[in-house]
Amino acid sequence: MNTKFFKFFILIFFVFCSYSYSQIKTNLEVVETLISQSVSDIAKDFEKLENTSIELNFTSAEDYKILKNFVINDLQEKGYEITEAVDTAGLTLGYNILEVKVNYPEMFR
Repeated sequence: MNTKFFKFFILIFFVFCSYSYSQIKTNLEVVETLISQSVSDIAKDFEKLENTSIELNFTSAEDYKILKNFVINDLQEKGYEITEAVDTAGLTLGYNILEVKVNYPEMFR
């Protein structure tokens, strides 16, 4: 009986340890956080301007096109209107993503 309890305890201990050291954020969440930080930095530069209408020129590889939605959403949350009409936009923003990569310095602990 003691042996079964000990094995069960060891199993629970390893499951708990692996759970507590597992990745907290997904790669997409990490990238979304970085995009949000970059949009916040951009918005600081735009604070002094009165016009809140932005023409967004988003450039990236086809695999990263989904990230455009994060940029648009973050800009809209900051109070900017995204437009595709060049003549109505007060500002033009070029946002380029060349590569997205998440590095893990310690993959195994």
